[in-house]
Amino acid sequence: MYSCECDTEKAKELSKEILKKYSFVREFVIGKTELYRKIYAYTIGEGTSLLLCGAFHGAERITGMMLYRFLDEVCEKMESDERFSSLMQEGGLTVVPIVNPDGVEISTNGVKTASNRAEFVSECLIKSGFPHSKWQANARGVDINHNFDAGYNKVKENERMLGITSPSPTRFGGEYAESERETAALCELCRQKSFKIACALHTQGREIYYDYGENTPSNSI
Repeated sequence: MYSCECDTEKAKELSKEILKKYSFVREFVIGKTELYRKIYAYTIGEGTSLLLCGAFHGAERITGMMLYRFLDEVCEKMESDERFSSLMQEGGLTVVPIVNPDGVEISTNGVKTASNRAEFVSECLIKSGFPHSKWQANARGVDINHNFDAGYNKVKENERMLGITSPSPTRFGGEYAESERETAALCELCRQKSFKIACALHTQGREIYYDYGENTPSNSI
């Protein structure tokens, strides 16, 4: 079930299976993308202890699959371990497996999935020399991971050094922080819930990143 690409259709299948198996999991929509794809979140319990998010970047869609599997395994453990279940219900877990579904579709299934943005996406790819499989941004050519209000001025400075001044398959942080629907939706969720711990999953080859400059929480080391 977790051995293939995690595009939005596969995500729907995984979601349906998890919701069917575990009645205590709640699904809700935190927002919609430029192409009106829904951004789904799943929650267990009433607390706001932990938020896990993945697939900020289209080409890193494996993190979405990883989070669906993680959610499934947590639920399975809850059904067999009463103490663990009690802790999870009290503490709470929220998972947003695919923050950037438009980017995931472009990276996985090609330019045609960008609908009315297909010509724009194609032009960005031609300009950069990237294949569609390397597409990281959303359908507007904005890198969601660079669009948060966390070191945003430094992000823009780095862009200029790299010669990135307009929408691109990767690393363009947008015109201003939280300019994108995906970013705004996730930030609003965090403001509403005030999670104690928030984790963003990324993958580059065999490396796992946990820090972010001066903004790295002391308890993440």
